[in-house]
Amino acid sequence: MALDAPLLSTYEIRHRLWAIQNSDRRERLAKRTTGVGTIARRTDCSTRYLCMIAIGERSGQLEDMLVSVADSYETQVNVRIGALTALLEPLLIVAMGGIIAFVAFSILMPILQINTAIH
Repeated sequence: MALDAPLLSTYEIRHRLWAIQNSDRRERLAKRTTGVGTIARRTDCSTRYLCMIAIGERSGQLEDMLVSVADSYETQVNVRIGALTALLEPLLIVAMGGIIAFVAFSILMPILQINTAIH
């Protein structure tokens, strides 16, 4: 099924969406919404980080606080990757042992069959 939307109408739709987003920004600026309120509505950021950003806004040290939040996120990701690696390593060892056992069994089985056929 083909899409029969002409190029001009898709351009108009895109332009209208941009205008809606722009008006949303203007409304927020008119209401003097803080960055924390915007982040809280737009993302699923944890309360801890929202509080850190709010403190940075109030103290005038937003840039430093955002760097601190980014470092905290990076540490959290590194811990989770380390935990995943710690769980994955034993599974890989067991899988490799299974493959080696299969290869050894497939080599020894014909030898044992020939040995029983001779006797």
